[in-house]
Amino acid sequence: MIEFLKHLFDSDFMAHGYCYLWRPEIVWLHVVSDILITLAYYSIPVTLVYFVRKRRDLPFNWMFLMFGAFILGCGTTHLMEVWTLWHGTYRLSGAIKLITAALSVGTAVALVPLIPRALALPSPHELEKLNEGLQAEITEGRRAEEEIRKLNENMERRGIERTAQLATVNRELQTGITKRKRAEEGLRENEARKAAILESALDCIISINHLGTIIEFNAAAEKTFGYPRAKVLGRELSETIIPPSLRDQHRRGLAHYLATGEGPVLGKRIEMPAMRADGTEFPVELAITRIGLEGPPMFTACLRDITDRKRAEGEIRKLNEDLERRVIERTVGLEAANKELEAFTYSVSHDLRAPLRHIDGFSKILLQEFGAQLDSDAQRYMQRIQEGVRNMGRLVDDLLNLARTGRKELAVELTGLKSLVEEVLNDLKAEAEGRQIEWQIDPLPFVECDPGLMRQVFSNLLLNAIKFTRPRERAFIQVGQRAMNGQTVIFVRDNGVGFSMKYADKLFGIFQRLHRLEDFEGTGVGLATVQRILRKHGGHIWAEAEIDKGATFYFTVEGQAKCPTEEHTTTRAAACQRTR
Repeated sequence: MIEFLKHLFDSDFMAHGYCYLWRPEIVWLHVVSDILITLAYYSIPVTLVYFVRKRRDLPFNWMFLMFGAFILGCGTTHLMEVWTLWHGTYRLSGAIKLITAALSVGTAVALVPLIPRALALPSPHELEKLNEGLQAEITEGRRAEEEIRKLNENMERRGIERTAQLATVNRELQTGITKRKRAEEGLRENEARKAAILESALDCIISINHLGTIIEFNAAAEKTFGYPRAKVLGRELSETIIPPSLRDQHRRGLAHYLATGEGPVLGKRIEMPAMRADGTEFPVELAITRIGLEGPPMFTACLRDITDRKRAEGEIRKLNEDLERRVIERTVGLEAANKELEAFTYSVSHDLRAPLRHIDGFSKILLQEFGAQLDSDAQRYMQRIQEGVRNMGRLVDDLLNLARTGRKELAVELTGLKSLVEEVLNDLKAEAEGRQIEWQIDPLPFVECDPGLMRQVFSNLLLNAIKFTRPRERAFIQVGQRAMNGQTVIFVRDNGVGFSMKYADKLFGIFQRLHRLEDFEGTGVGLATVQRILRKHGGHIWAEAEIDKGATFYFTVEGQAKCPTEEHTTTRAAACQRTR
C-alpha cells in the first residue's frame, strides 16, 4: 500500500508547463482560469449543503448532496491542472478524474429515475386550488365551532348550576376523604416504621398471639435461630425455639396468664436457654411484653444471644479466681518476707550497738591514756577507727529508722506541707550555717498524711540538697508544686552536682550510692526511707537530673496516679520508682 501511494504521488513525468514552453502569458492564463473555476466549483457544494441543512423537508435532498460531490470533484480536477503545470503527478491527476467520473456517472444514473417523481410533484396552480379547498373547509369549521361554543356556554351555565348543587356534598366528601387519607397515611407510616425497626434491630424480636402461634419473626431472629421467617410464621413457639425441657412450662405459663391475667416473667429481663433450628441450645437474655389492652392478648419477646458474654464471664471468673489466689499467695509471701526482713534489720541494728560502743569507748581510752606514747600514724589510725564507728552508728540509726517506718501505722491528718518544710528548715540551720544558700519555698497544698513521716521525707530530701550543693559557691534550693497529668506533684530542686540518669534505677535502693563516700558522706538509706514512707501513703517518687547541673526529686502523697511522662533533652531523662 505504501509503495502504491508513493508511486501515485511520484513526479516522474514532464511538467505541463513545458507544453506551454513556459510562456508566462499562456501559463498564467491557464492558472488564473483554473483557479477561478476551482473556487466557483468549491462554492457551489457549500451552498448546496447549507440549503439542504436548512430545508430538510425537501424531497430528494440527497440528490443535492450528490450534485455537490460531483461538482467538488470537478473543481478538484481543475485544481490539479494548476498543480501539474509545475509537477508531473499525472497519475494522481488521473485518479482524481477517475473519482470525479465515478461521481458524475453515479449522479446521472440516480437522476434518471427521479425525473418522473419530480414531474409528479404538484404545480403551483394545483397547490393554489388545494389551498382554496382548505380555506373553504376552515370557514365551515369556524361556523361549526361557533355553534359548539354556544352549546358549550349553555352547558357551562347548566354545569355551574349543577356544580353549585354538588359543591356542598363535595366539600363534605373531601373533608371525610382528607381525614381518611391522613389516618391511612399515619397507619402506613407506623407500619413502615415498625417494619424498619424490626428488620434493623440487632436483637431478635418475636411476636405470638394468645394461642402461642408466631406472628412476627424479624431478620435478627432468622439469623440467630436459623429458621426462615416464612417457615415459622403460623407455628407454635413451643415447637421451634423453646427446648423440649421447657415446653410444658411455657404452655402452662401461657394458660395461667390467659386465665388470671398474671405473668411472673412479663416486663422482666431473664436469662434462659433457647434452641436453634439444628437442635443446639444456647443461652439468651429475654424480655416479654404484652401488646394491646383490648381483645385477645399478643406478646412480643426481645431476645439476645449471650453465648459470648457467658463465655467471657466464665473466663473472667476463672481469671479472677486464679488472680485472687495468686495475689493471696504473693501477699502472704511478701508479708512474711517483709516481717522477716524488718525483724532481721531491727535485730542486726540493735545487736550492733553494743560492739560499736565498746570500740568507740576503748579507742577513746587509748587516745586519752596512751596518746602521748603513740606516734602520729597510730593516732591517725585511732581517729579513723572513731570516724568509722560514728559512720557505722549513723548507718545503724538509719536502718532502725527504716525498720520502724515499715512497722509504724499511719496517723493521718490534714497537714499543711509548707509549715512542715519551714519546721525542717529550722532544724537544718546548723547544716546550712556558713553557706550561701538561696531558698525558694513556693506555696504548697494541704494533704492528708502522717505529719511525722512526711516531715522525715522533707528532712531527708532537703538534707541531700544541702549536701550535694556544697561545691557551689552560691547554692539554690527550691520546694514547690506543679501539675502533671492532672495530678499535683511536689518537687525539691537544687543546683548541685547532679548524677547520671543511667544509674537512676539504683537511686532508691538500700545502701546504693551514686557518689564516692570521700566526696559526700551518707549511708545510702535516706532515699530508701523516703520511698517507703511515700509507699505507705499510696504515692510514688522519681527523679530527674543531669551531671553537674543539679537534680529534681518529684513525689506524690496520695492516689494511685501513673508516673508522669514528659519530654526531655538527650541529656535529661526521668527515673520513676513505683511505690504501690
